[in-house]
Amino acid sequence: MIRMALLAALAAAALIACVFPASAEAPAGAETIAWDKTPITLSLPVGKERMISFPGAVQPGLPRKLASTLRVQTVADTLYITAAEGFETTRMPVREIGTGRIYLLDLKGETSAPTTPVRIAVAGEAAPGTTVTLRTTAPASTGPAPDYGLMPLTRFAAQQVYAPERLIAPLAGVTRTPVTRTVAPQIFEGAYVEVTPLASWRARNGLYVTALKLKNRLNERFDVDPRRLRGEWLATTLHHRTLGPRGADSDTTTAYVVSEERFEEAAAPWLD
Repeated sequence: MIRMALLAALAAAALIACVFPASAEAPAGAETIAWDKTPITLSLPVGKERMISFPGAVQPGLPRKLASTLRVQTVADTLYITAAEGFETTRMPVREIGTGRIYLLDLKGETSAPTTPVRIAVAGEAAPGTTVTLRTTAPASTGPAPDYGLMPLTRFAAQQVYAPERLIAPLAGVTRTPVTRTVAPQIFEGAYVEVTPLASWRARNGLYVTALKLKNRLNERFDVDPRRLRGEWLATTLHHRTLGPRGADSDTTTAYVVSEERFEEAAAPWLD
């Protein structure tokens, strides 16, 4: 556990994002499925739109390999997804902006899939009178259990970057992995911010957390929007939201990104 001072800094560095109003009611005729941290399996009809709603405004993490197969439109708490063709089961993380909660959807494109709207409800939080379907999946036959979630890994990375050496405590099963420490100018959309990887770690559950140095290129103060950090991230956390003008002591901060792949793979399209 990290000392109180570091926790306070991270609290101020909670994920910064715009939150849009979310509808309180499920669409008419929607199937309500309980999210209990087990990936939810959903089939998508080829050539037809399916609506998936969540408890709050969300941001999907569209896998690269489905970029040309899926059309995903996001309106507040709802995803409107259309599959152009059939595809095998692929996992897509969806982040709830207000809470930072990550939902995992195992999507599959099928010609005969239903178009019934789906409403995702957190187990134990469904509105009274709502019929909730509990989806279960067979446990994976291989691979370690997910020991650490997004925030423990983020706190660990922040500790490695900022905490005094005497306060740094190891996290069992988390090991340092190599990362190319060169400027990646295309990662931040708009090129207002210079991004340089500092260090990366891998947990035994297969998740990676990477610390990125963000440096302001503008001659004025700049509020960083973490959604502009391109890549397949499960979570993005800023140590400080506001960067001072270029050349000031405050023109630099650190971002922590969590991914299912190595940094170079999660950000591959923007490293050229």
